[in-house]
Amino acid sequence: MFEPLQKYFHRVAKSYGVSRELNASLIIHYAKQVFAEMFNKIENAELNAFPAVYSRGTIIVKVKSSAWANEIVMKQEKIIDAINKKIGKPLIKKITTKQI
Repeated sequence: MFEPLQKYFHRVAKSYGVSRELNASLIIHYAKQVFAEMFNKIENAELNAFPAVYSRGTIIVKVKSSAWANEIVMKQEKIIDAINKKIGKPLIKKITTKQI
């Protein structure tokens, strides 16, 4: 009878020409989930390092310090694997950081 609304997102986004934007926002959503899981024991981690932009296989993570940038680089492979697992496809190839 009733179909989940998510079933129609991609079809509607494609008809409006915004499927790329929808996919990018979903990838960032999954990346934020992974960051929350990986850094859940660090107080205010989401304020110090957070996925902000996805483009062509790369996620840009905004960080507040070089220490956080280093932490992200050191865990890059684990982060990429976890995000790709959530997505269900190996879309993420690289993570870069940008200090804010």
